[in-house]
Amino acid sequence: MTFNFIKGILSYSKKDLNLKACLRGGQSFRWFISKDDENEFTGVIRDKIFTLRQSEASIEYTVHYNQLITKHPGNIDEELKEYFHLNEDLGDLYRNWSQKDANFCKRIEQYGNVLNGIRVLRLDPVENLFSFICSSNNNIKRITQMVNNMCCHFGELIGTLNDTDYYMFPSIERLSQNDVEDKLRKLNFGYRAKFINQAAVYIKNNFDEQWLFSLRENSYTDTINELIKIPGIGKKVADCISLMSLDKLEAIPVDTHVLNLARNMYNFVPKEAKKSLSDKTYKQIADSFRQLWGKYAGWAQTVMFIDDLAEFKKEKNNQVEKSEKLTLKRSVSDSMDIEPGLLPIEELRRILENKGIKLGDSQSKQELIELYLKFVKPQPQRLRKSCKHEETKVVSLKLENISLSEAKERRQKRFKTNLDHDQEMETSPKKITLKRPNLNSSKKDGDIKKLKFDF
Repeated sequence: MTFNFIKGILSYSKKDLNLKACLRGGQSFRWFISKDDENEFTGVIRDKIFTLRQSEASIEYTVHYNQLITKHPGNIDEELKEYFHLNEDLGDLYRNWSQKDANFCKRIEQYGNVLNGIRVLRLDPVENLFSFICSSNNNIKRITQMVNNMCCHFGELIGTLNDTDYYMFPSIERLSQNDVEDKLRKLNFGYRAKFINQAAVYIKNNFDEQWLFSLRENSYTDTINELIKIPGIGKKVADCISLMSLDKLEAIPVDTHVLNLARNMYNFVPKEAKKSLSDKTYKQIADSFRQLWGKYAGWAQTVMFIDDLAEFKKEKNNQVEKSEKLTLKRSVSDSMDIEPGLLPIEELRRILENKGIKLGDSQSKQELIELYLKFVKPQPQRLRKSCKHEETKVVSLKLENISLSEAKERRQKRFKTNLDHDQEMETSPKKITLKRPNLNSSKKDGDIKKLKFDF
């Protein structure tokens, strides 16, 4: 097997292209993070193996290709620009969405290090379609396993790199064959195995492989109507395919993440709507976001979708902690010397949100002050001595001969008795009795043991 490789650099900062968010955010399922470098990603685009490494100012790439499969590798820079939509000015898009949407603006201001640089991928339609048939009732980790199993068993081997085999995505012809469903079921695809095979048979019997690419020229509505005729593809999957491979950047795939976003942050879901997603509610949510964000609504939704993914929440929390430390240094209003009642309500809200506390729009100033005192500046608690004597372990207790003054000192230290009471000890008999808890006894706390001191 003959491998050739090409190296190069794309001059795009992390703010223009965030590789982790784009490649691990639920769009493509064929990219893996290097074990030795969290900024390096390896995956397959069509018939070539790409290794991309992120730095703050640029993207370094190395492309391996098999000469027996790929005679002419083409212009790699242009291929990557198409794959990541790099011809679109991301700064202009973010500014436009931030002006239209205060929620979007707030998220970018809070978590810009994680959410900047997110781009919609322009995937191969065949790979995109069959990958998202696997996405039904599934999570990103399991979809990734399924897609790569499908490639290993039905795709053509490109080659081995660093002890890992890389495959092309299977053709529609191969996925339409009779043995596919049984093999996929053995690979734990479940009911999706049938839909993958039936979808391939449907496309093969009615169109050629270029038909999916031709849908890029259709309108959004016509494209959706064609896709939902394919077995295993509903409205949400059709929107995913339209957005990520068919140039319909206004498509809004509404899943549970987007439903919660629409319900909790934007109030796009009517109060009378059920928790389950009806066709009417689906359309209402998607249309509301399109009206808010404009013709690139699907791209803006991708940013907000990634904002909600668990994989990126740890990074966001780390950024919040760093931001809080900087804020505490530069902000007088966050000082522990400032009483919360003297702060304006906007400042209280800002401090609480920086702490990661979710706020609604209806909190009064008094409620914000109570949250401030609870989470930002807890009030000192009065120390109380525990009454649970059983928690204290005493090895032994024995009789001791001690002086009267030492007895008084011990008594003051252990039981904090007042001086007036101690005066009685001076006129008491020389054999006195001090009462103290029997710490070794299994009896109730009220039981005592008498210790005698002789003088």
